Amino acid sequence: EDFEIVSEKPEILDRNGMQFVEIEMQGSVGDLSVFYKLAVYEGENAFYQILAWCNLEDKDQFLPDMNRSIQSFKEK
Repeated sequence: EDFEIVSEKPEILDRNGMQFVEIEMQGSVGDLSVFYKLAVYEGENAFYQILAWCNLEDKDQFLPDMNRSIQSFKEK
């Protein structure tokens, strides 16, 4: 198993009134190469984690959907 954090220096961002960080990672598990996108939001009373992944070869296809999901998150 081999993993690499692609995001060199994650920035604290702001969306929908909450601060969050995003991190991209890629690696392999056995014969499977995977890509992960992780976002952690700081809400008023809790932290929220959004994790999306796909096969590394499908990253370009699914990354826009991952970004839309992360950017649309709202605390109720």
